Amino acid sequence: MNARRRFLQTRSGVTAFAEVEVRLVPAAAPAAVDRLDPAAGACAPSWIAAALRGALRVAEALVARGRIAAVEVQLVSLRGSPVDTREDAVECAAALAVWEAAAILDPPPEPVFAAGRWSLPEL
Repeated sequence: MNARRRFLQTRSGVTAFAEVEVRLVPAAAPAAVDRLDPAAGACAPSWIAAALRGALRVAEALVARGRIAAVEVQLVSLRGSPVDTREDAVECAAALAVWEAAAILDPPPEPVFAAGRWSLPEL
């Protein structure tokens, strides 16, 4: 199952933006891997690391709670802007994309802004 999630938030006049697409495939244990198409253009390595971190965090939490079977989260696409994209926005976008791809019926967690960065509350 694929899902694309756009994260767009503004706080105190500062915008945070990222768009991440993930694919979930069955696996023996939760994992997150980079499957970005090199032809789509280069991304900052810190953005890729943040996307993988956010995706894996949600996948592990959902598996631990018995909401889904173990999956490999494949990072399919990642879009950002040099002006508005930071690692926290990418991490949130990836985490929310996994939630959507897993077809969890509960509403997704709401991003919170604290200490100058966006994050998702504990799942």
